[in-house]
Formats: sequence, structure tokens, C-alpha cells
Amino acid sequence: METKVSDIIILWALSSNCNLQCKYCYFGIPRDKPLRPKALNINTQQTLECITDISKASIRRICIAGGEPLFNKDIFKVLEGLKKVRIPTIVSTNGTLITKKVAKRLIKNDLVAVFISLDSYKAEYHNKWRGGFHATIQGIKNLVEQKRECKSKAKIGIYTVMTKENIDDINGTIDFAIDLGLDYFVFQPIWLPKNNPLYKQLSLNEHQFSSLNHLISEAEKKQDKITIPNKKYLFLLKKNFAKQNTHCIENCFGGKKLFFIDPTGNVYNCPSTFKINTTPHPPNIKQDKFSDLVSKAKTEEQKPTKCKLFSLDCIPMWELYHSNLFND
Repeated sequence: METKVSDIIILWALSSNCNLQCKYCYFGIPRDKPLRPKALNINTQQTLECITDISKASIRRICIAGGEPLFNKDIFKVLEGLKKVRIPTIVSTNGTLITKKVAKRLIKNDLVAVFISLDSYKAEYHNKWRGGFHATIQGIKNLVEQKRECKSKAKIGIYTVMTKENIDDINGTIDFAIDLGLDYFVFQPIWLPKNNPLYKQLSLNEHQFSSLNHLISEAEKKQDKITIPNKKYLFLLKKNFAKQNTHCIENCFGGKKLFFIDPTGNVYNCPSTFKINTTPHPPNIKQDKFSDLVSKAKTEEQKPTKCKLFSLDCIPMWELYHSNLFND
């Protein structure tokens, strides 16, 4: 069966720039250090031209991420460009820059969802690794208030990076999200290369498996109050919880139904570290039309795909693509 163009989702890291310095940020590992200079980030005009081209492909959704997308002075030009061509858009943010004015502008842009990073309901833990706890909570409250005032259908929720140090507190953070009036909660495993100095301290292993099972069991009891990750995601999370090496997976949708655009404009099948490291000459939206990549994806859909680079790093893409938030 041919890929429908509306099946395609794009994760777009609009910029590597950020107002925080999360200690485990993936832009801090060797893979992404070359992205830090601002000169390498594509400019706003190039971004808007790409959006015009992307609109030809009738994309199902685009998730605008970073770095911190709201740190980009032209972010609302980008969001307005996406709204103009009617591409359903998600913004993934740390929440610290969401003033009441920003919240109103986000909601008025008809976003389908806002993903906010919050690693714990405990300020001490969140500030230890990310910073800006109180600004993040205020940003969430501003969004919820504007959503209610505007009677918006936008989904607002939390993404928590699950580590060895916070896994036993995540159910408390889910309850916190419910009390804030949020729509969904996603816990995603941290992925760090073994040479990262934080690997032993934060990376999950088989000793936390019972904690994961308890977390999922308790989260499932709260589904009448808040949306949690989809069953396929939870299945893969359990199956690959303590695996740090790559292995094979059948029927990967990366490069067919999912694409990742990095801050320089490079286009990858997915944001997996292993995939990026084995793609030396990716297409780039500065000179390659994204709509042509989609056309190629349509012709490739019938071919079976085995990816030998599947890892824990990939699993969040199953939630992004198959989220229970959207009825599609």
C-alpha cells in the first residue's frame, strides 16, 4: 500500500540555541557540537521557503523543537507561516519563556499541541538538571489559562526525561500534571552514549525494571484523567529498557513516514544518534526540496524496511508518531 502524504510527520529542530543549559542535553554530545555556531543554523527566510515547499506534501503534523524554539526571535513568523499553509503544528518547549503574552500568541496560532519539558514535580530535582522550575510552572499555567479563555482545542502536556534518579517520582509528577489541568503526560527514557560522564549516574538499567513496571501500572490507572503514552511505545520501552546497543527492527517508518530536520537544514530518516552518525551526506533543505523527499518516500513504501540501528534512542519516535492524543 502506498504511503499517503498525510501519514508523514516531521520533527524539526529549528535551532540549536537555548536559554537553558540542561546537563544531559543531546546538543552537548559530540554528534551535535558542530551545530552550536549560530551561522550554521538556517535562517528565517530559508525556513519559510521550506514551509512553502513542505505544504505541497500535505504533512500530517510538524513538531517544532530545538534547542528552545521560543528563544528564536522569529518563532512566530515560522508558526504563522505554518498556520497559513494549514500544517498542524506542535511546539516542544522548556516553558520558561511562556509569558501570558506568549501563551496567548501560541494559542492564537491554532497549535494542535504544546509539549513542555518538566522532569519532576520537585523543584530541587528539575533545577539540578535543567533549571527554571518556577518559570516552567508559570508558563504551563499561562498556557492553560489562555486555552480556557480562548476555548482552544490545543493539547497541553508534559514530557519527562526518565532517569535512574527520578523514575520513582514520575507517578507523583503525573499527579502534579493532572492537578495543573493538563491533557497528557509522556515519560521518555534518557539516552546517553556510554562515554558520557553522566551515563552511570542517570542511564537506566535492569535494576530499575521493577520501577518501570510499577510506573506503567500506576499510570494506566489514571487514563481517565490524563492521556499517557500509547501501547506500542510502552511495549517497546519495556522490551528495550536496559539495552544500550543497537539491534534490528522490522518495518521502521523512519524516512518513509517520519523525517527529522536538524538546525542546519539536514534531513535525516530520524533523530537517532546512530542513524545520524551513519548518514554522512544527508539532503539539506537549503538546496534540496523536501517535497521531492516525500515523493521518493511514497515510491519506497512498499519495500520492506529493516533497520539495524534501532536503540533506546529511537523509542520516543513511536510516541510522537502514534500518540493517543490525536484521532488519526
